[in-house]
Amino acid sequence: MAGKAKAAPKGGELLICGSGLDPSQMTLGTASALRRCRVVYTHYDTEELIAALKGMGLKVRPLKVPGESERAAQLEQVLAELSAELKKGDAAFVAYGHPLLFNHFGREFLAWAREGKRRHRVLPALSLVDSLLATLWPELNVGYEGFAVQHAFGILQDPTQLHPRRPAIVYYVQDAAQAGRLDAFCDALETVY
Repeated sequence: MAGKAKAAPKGGELLICGSGLDPSQMTLGTASALRRCRVVYTHYDTEELIAALKGMGLKVRPLKVPGESERAAQLEQVLAELSAELKKGDAAFVAYGHPLLFNHFGREFLAWAREGKRRHRVLPALSLVDSLLATLWPELNVGYEGFAVQHAFGILQDPTQLHPRRPAIVYYVQDAAQAGRLDAFCDALETVY
């Protein structure tokens, strides 16, 4: 006897999209999927991306990138809005590069969608890391020996995450600076390198 088929989650689909290193690198699949969305969220300071999305006829909701202390409150508000939008149809978050690399919102939206068993898809694109790998490969042999990707606060908490023989990409250094911890961050780097 066959088991009962699971009901598909109700509501629209959340698309978590990358636009590539600039909007002209957005894949055709991503552009096509975005056209079905009621609203598209992106960072407020990405004027070129906002213009490209509006040029596609999309309703764009820019998100301010707050400091650590404001992030939770803004995220709660945005997730409430997003939940309401998804009851009416599809919605998306679009970021430069890959939407999950160096991007709090992308990762938070994905975790929220998974936790709530909401329909979602990640539509990646080229990222800054792709460009860095192409540039650094001959100099640092990152293709065979690897590299680290670390958040600035992670390094502040545990500088041993870094290794002097492994290149590192550190993101959200500006958050450490805004929190008045830039000197401590630089001191942590000096202990390793």
